[in-house]
Amino acid sequence: MTESTEAVPEAQAAPRVEDAVVAPTASYGRMLAAERERQGISVVDMAARLRLHPKQIAAIEAEDLDRLPGGPFVRGFVRNYAKELRIDPAPLLDALRARLAPAETGAESATAGPSQVVRDATREWVSRSVVIIGAVGALIAFGIIGWLSTRSAPPAAERGQAATQPAPAAPVAGDSPSVSAASPSAQASAPDAAVPAAAAEPVVATAPAPASANPIRLAFRERAWVEVTQADGRVLLSQNNDAGSEQKLDGKPPFKLVIGNASAVTLEYRGRAIDLKPLTSIENVARVTLE
Repeated sequence: MTESTEAVPEAQAAPRVEDAVVAPTASYGRMLAAERERQGISVVDMAARLRLHPKQIAAIEAEDLDRLPGGPFVRGFVRNYAKELRIDPAPLLDALRARLAPAETGAESATAGPSQVVRDATREWVSRSVVIIGAVGALIAFGIIGWLSTRSAPPAAERGQAATQPAPAAPVAGDSPSVSAASPSAQASAPDAAVPAAAAEPVVATAPAPASANPIRLAFRERAWVEVTQADGRVLLSQNNDAGSEQKLDGKPPFKLVIGNASAVTLEYRGRAIDLKPLTSIENVARVTLE
């Protein structure tokens, strides 16, 4: 009877791991370390089971939160640690929660960043903005190009029409060469009306040139383009001519000449100088017919 009486207080005095674990004020690190040692598991083995580094196991048992990641990760470590030892993780998590400072918990939530949905929405918004801005910029650029082309197109068309419109011929009495062309003002008012030929500058009378001589002579003070066509439509000359050069031509009259940069060109026909000023348009293009 005496032995049993003594045995009861001894049994009551013996601490149990389960009672220590469930105590709300217990140290989660010491409880985990004590249970691990009781089961005969080394730190290295436990680290291998939990797929952690042995230093992390030691930090958990020493409750050194500075060497561990944020609160959510530490709670996961403690929960898995308790499950591996087959003990209740709730009291350990309560003890851990008491150790985590509110400021640290707030910092963890602040540094956690936006959710993946928010990040995806932000990236999608930025991408759409870039696409819209690029499309608007392209439309503006095309609009400017189209506006510039419409402003520059009419003068080009007018120059092309002036270059292709033939000038009517008007004979001039006498032995001097016959010259005819449409003046710029007449072309503007009545394109199809014939204009009397401009009189040639007074020159000293000379004997007619031999039939074999070149009746047309062109001298260029500046670079200029000239096209000369004879009676049967054959083009005798169509090219740019350098400054200081000259061209002498012969063929079947009447000749039709289109002279660009006419103010820098001297024209002689059968030894007589032809005044190109009254025959030159505002684009500095002269159209002459020589008979």
